[in-house]
Amino acid sequence: MRVDLRPRRSARLCFILLATSRLSVNFPDLPLSQRSWWRRHAFRFLVVCHRYGTRLLGSLGSRHVPVSVPDRRSSQREMLMNREFEPLPQARLAGLHCEVARTDLSRKVTVNSPAVEVMTDLTRIPAATIVAETSLADANRAMMLRGVRLLLVTDSRHVVTGVISVADLLGEQPVRIAREHGLPPAELMVAKLMTPLERTEAVELDEVMRADVGHVLATLRRSGRQHALVLERAEGGRGTIRGIFSASQIARQLGEPQPTTTEIARSFAEIEAAISA
Repeated sequence: MRVDLRPRRSARLCFILLATSRLSVNFPDLPLSQRSWWRRHAFRFLVVCHRYGTRLLGSLGSRHVPVSVPDRRSSQREMLMNREFEPLPQARLAGLHCEVARTDLSRKVTVNSPAVEVMTDLTRIPAATIVAETSLADANRAMMLRGVRLLLVTDSRHVVTGVISVADLLGEQPVRIAREHGLPPAELMVAKLMTPLERTEAVELDEVMRADVGHVLATLRRSGRQHALVLERAEGGRGTIRGIFSASQIARQLGEPQPTTTEIARSFAEIEAAISA
């Protein structure tokens, strides 16, 4: 709400006009000898009233009286929120010869395209997150509902504590950990299987802004994973997961077959478990 700070000084002007009009009174009902006495004392009285009245009204005038003025932006926002949308009219396709739209080759993504064109910008698309106390079965269900293969694990303050991918859910590690705890794999918690933030790497956003799609593919190939996080640094040792690169998403935009291989093991313990299984 905006505040109108204009002081009210009209009362002071009215007082001055009233004092001026009082000085012009001729007192016709009084004798001539008493008129000068009353006029003299009336003048003194008006001078005193004018002096103290000016101070009083001046102090009152200096106090700004807040006036509530409706904010146009808030009213427009309320109108948009309360707006009722009508459904669009639909046309019948019966009797039409329909073809699939051809891809605009001038806008097709190539390995030489800027890397940001294949990055999932989390400022535009909400991130798929999950808490560490979620079971693996619910995590797998969340991936299918969101249509993603990677979930960011966050705490109650929305701080990222790790990541978990579909390869983590479908690999050998859930079976091994469940066997150690005597539980079915589906009842394991995400915290037991996720990759902690301390063992997670990310690409700097500044590097992404200068890179091409080919650089992103080389990065995924070197790490052996199907996803890469994009980090936007902030002051005070803070950072934000700004985006995600997905091998399947990049392959879809390039028009190439999507990868079906799972991620390779990232530690000797996982390699040993995969060999002994």
